[in-house]
Amino acid sequence: MLLAERYRLGDDGGLLGWVAKQSGFLWNNAFALRPRADLTAPSYQDQQNQRGNGTICSYEKLESAVAHDLASCNPIEGGNKWFLSPLRIPVLEVVDSKGRHVEPDSWADKSPDSGGQRLFYKVALSRPGVVGRRVGDGQIAISSGLAERLMPELKGPELKNIAAKKNVDIFFVIDATASMQSAIDAVRGAEERLGVIQEIIHKLKLTPSFQETQFRFGFRVYRDPYADKLIANGLGDGVGEGLPLPSSCQLSPEQQQQNVQAFQQSITHVKTTSEDGDDYEENSYGGLAQALQQDIVACPDHLKLLFVIGDSGYESGMALDGSGRVVRSSSKYAHPIDESLLIRLLRGGEAKGVKNNSIVPFFIQTPSAESQAKHPRIYRRAYDRFTAQANTLLSQSLPAGVRAEEHLFRMGEEQLVDRLVRTVERFGGSSLINEIIVDIRGGEKLSAIISRLRREHVDIPGIYWHILNKGACGELGNQCEQQVFDTTLVGYIEANEQVVEELWLPSDALSSWIRILKGFEGYYELPEPQLRRALISAMILGLQQEIRRPPIDVLGETPAQYAQRRGSLPVRHHSPLLSYLVPALSADQLLRDPVSKKMVVAGMDGKPLTDKHNHPVLAVPACELRRLALWAAQSRQMLEIVERDFKRPQYQAVVWQPSQCPDATPNGQALLRINGNIEAVPLGADKNYRFGHVLGGQRGYWIPQEYLP
Repeated sequence: MLLAERYRLGDDGGLLGWVAKQSGFLWNNAFALRPRADLTAPSYQDQQNQRGNGTICSYEKLESAVAHDLASCNPIEGGNKWFLSPLRIPVLEVVDSKGRHVEPDSWADKSPDSGGQRLFYKVALSRPGVVGRRVGDGQIAISSGLAERLMPELKGPELKNIAAKKNVDIFFVIDATASMQSAIDAVRGAEERLGVIQEIIHKLKLTPSFQETQFRFGFRVYRDPYADKLIANGLGDGVGEGLPLPSSCQLSPEQQQQNVQAFQQSITHVKTTSEDGDDYEENSYGGLAQALQQDIVACPDHLKLLFVIGDSGYESGMALDGSGRVVRSSSKYAHPIDESLLIRLLRGGEAKGVKNNSIVPFFIQTPSAESQAKHPRIYRRAYDRFTAQANTLLSQSLPAGVRAEEHLFRMGEEQLVDRLVRTVERFGGSSLINEIIVDIRGGEKLSAIISRLRREHVDIPGIYWHILNKGACGELGNQCEQQVFDTTLVGYIEANEQVVEELWLPSDALSSWIRILKGFEGYYELPEPQLRRALISAMILGLQQEIRRPPIDVLGETPAQYAQRRGSLPVRHHSPLLSYLVPALSADQLLRDPVSKKMVVAGMDGKPLTDKHNHPVLAVPACELRRLALWAAQSRQMLEIVERDFKRPQYQAVVWQPSQCPDATPNGQALLRINGNIEAVPLGADKNYRFGHVLGGQRGYWIPQEYLP
């Protein structure tokens, strides 16, 4: 088979190459499934309490699906997490319990062709959602995806590094001299405002995308050697008190809370110091070296966000005499720190432009206090030194292509907390790591996963992708750059109310449908003759204007078939609006069929008009036409809500009563009546939950078929 970027070959789509037909699946309908978002029970993950997201069963064999063989059930988890991903379960065809193909139209309208039998989706199952299978005696064989979430000790070595990035270590190196009092207060918080740690816990841990993120916190303060005689528990050379990161890499909820409490208690006891003979330069290099060599080394695979907060730089051989003059000495520190050592530690190795560790450094300089300094000129020199040294450390330790200025900020305590929380938010979402793991389990190459996610998450800094790629490639081997093709299987899922049928609509196709449906606006109240002409005009002309293909064959195809065959415009199965032949809508001459007792369309000879299957064309009564016009307007409202991406239509639908339109066709009888207004409600807790995604390099929308016309 020849693969291309577009359904139709043209100037705007390239060829991708040839692949053996037996190596793939013929998926010619862009029709896919997901379990319902509100599916809560039964859940194979929590049989007793029925908590959490419910599951549906997929089976590798049709006979297992027909028999409801739970020992062969591969549960697929529901919930609204599906809106975080472009992945769905592709439907290859619909079959009956004997494996015979069933046309979707005959199934959708419950016609006798379906035989009243149970029906099953034949699907291609790969990465999305397969979590485990029951094996009897109350036991479940847990797949790698579920093991990743429930049993950390079972993580495969090839995913250990990438999974560890759901653990985020946050460490502060802070100047603890008097000029930094307000900054320290901002970090630890006060009665009138939460500090950084409290804000991170308060805001991020309540966000679904951070639910699995484990945070660990620590800090180290620094001053200058004069403080050694003032602070009893300092480490010497002005490197003061602190809280190293916990040695345990996996913390229970209780241990995480204990870490937060230890941080708060320790930083509360930090006292700022000053001395008249201080030359303003502080031992920032000593504090940073202590952090990099000892305080943060535990659990090196964790993502480590390091914040250095101060106002003055480092100089090992300067001090002030009693008159305020700078006095140079060989070194005022017992253990001076070489800048090259810090660069190697931040880089994780010797090679410039290559970063081999998981440390993400940020330098935050508080506003200049030169106007309050006793020696303004000397203070200004120390202040400028902080900026220059931060730029040097960053530019020589960050990976190639990452700009140092993106990691150096200048701000006061009013903005400090918000900036720190926003920075952590851009790095720490566990849902993003889960998505990468699912894609890797499904056989995708890491480079392609990262490339796709970078397009979808443009706010995440480049160093994050570098760290993920560098850490995981060593464990994945060839899958870092080569896709694995042997992970997709055929499965069977029963067609019932527990699944949602969705159709993939490219962005331009969704816009086309909204434009077509706008043509139906205001037709509901028209008299019958005008209503018929208006509906036909809106439907046929609207389709032809969007598709710009040869005109519809009024007896040979429905508008839905025309939209698909002539223009590749995706259409739902058994479309309520587009499943009529044009003569059924025009109904110029009618008669009642003596056998079926139904109203049919008469031809020029006065006999029943027949379609290409030699079946009489059922006439559409005026009451059904009004339902169609109303449905078209309501479908447009739904699609406009979907196009806004982050909300879904919410409405109450009921079946029309037969007595209200006794001559309605089967299609009209299946139409739903919407009571009240259609409301737009959020898909999830934030805008990561959306209908729109990028799939195969093209932006589009997974749209439940019930919203489509």
